[in-house]
Amino acid sequence: MGKPQLELYAVRNKEGKWFHRKGYGGMGESWAIDFEKARVYNKIGPARAVITWFAKRYPEYGVPDLVRLIISKAELVDETERVAKRNKKEAKWKAKSDERYAKRELEMAQLSLEQAQAKVEKLSGTQE
Repeated sequence: MGKPQLELYAVRNKEGKWFHRKGYGGMGESWAIDFEKARVYNKIGPARAVITWFAKRYPEYGVPDLVRLIISKAELVDETERVAKRNKKEAKWKAKSDERYAKRELEMAQLSLEQAQAKVEKLSGTQE
């Protein structure tokens, strides 16, 4: 058994532009110059469907090419430091948030106490 490899697929037209998603609403260009914007398929069927669709509807532009991307190298990226930094930042934010919440709770409790004392004074008739 050889090296493990992954095959992905992309569609390129005869002008060298790559098929890409247009997003919500389907407005805009279907083809992009940059490969970074290209729609990459993990199965051959959907890529072939795009080729067939364009070849049937726009025969004057020719049949788009199917590009097979063979990936046989993988690189592990250690995310420990990034996650620790994010957790530290989140803990700092949570501490500030908890402090603000406690301060607000204290203010509300004091206000409630003042209102209750005023009501007791009013009901007991010792109000000045």
